Amino acid sequence: PPLSALSGRSQSSATGRTGTPSSTSNQSRYDSSLGILTKKFVNILKASPESTLDLNRAAMELGVQKRRIYDITNVLEGIGLLLKQGKNHVSWNDSPPEAVTRTPTTA
Repeated sequence: PPLSALSGRSQSSATGRTGTPSSTSNQSRYDSSLGILTKKFVNILKASPESTLDLNRAAMELGVQKRRIYDITNVLEGIGLLLKQGKNHVSWNDSPPEAVTRTPTTA
């Protein structure tokens, strides 16, 4: 079998690029960086009714694989900003830990 079949990578597309499906999109590396995606995710969540977001919708709006959405939600949940609301929904944590809400003071 071709090396690409063994490595799990797709063959080249019409654009001549190779790689996994997520890496062959027209987005630049900057546009798909986790930091930029997190900012866009937060904006989508802020605009959502009742501050609850369907993760499938977020993945579709951002044009990324759901795995990238999980990367974002796992970090935000880990620091106490998000709560899971079932399998595919998240919402803001109305009572985040004090360390997250506190602004740094300068001495």
